[in-house]
Amino acid sequence: MAVIAAITFVVFTFPLAQRDAEVAQRTPSVIGLLKQCFPLFVALFMYNLIDNMPKFVMEGALSSTTSCTTTRCTSPRTPSC
Repeated sequence: MAVIAAITFVVFTFPLAQRDAEVAQRTPSVIGLLKQCFPLFVALFMYNLIDNMPKFVMEGALSSTTSCTTTRCTSPRTPSC
């Protein structure tokens, strides 16, 4: 088992680590890409927040006004809330 682990390290892990070391040298381009994409992230986040706001408000209103649990409200022996 140790022999197979050593072979996979030499064949797979070590070459991938060497390639990742080359990629790590290009981090300024990655930071530039993140800076360029930040306005798009903010716009999509705000769109998602505004689009789901009615759902959040309804869930908050229903959970604060409803005092019964699901099992008690759906049980046929007890009166509904």
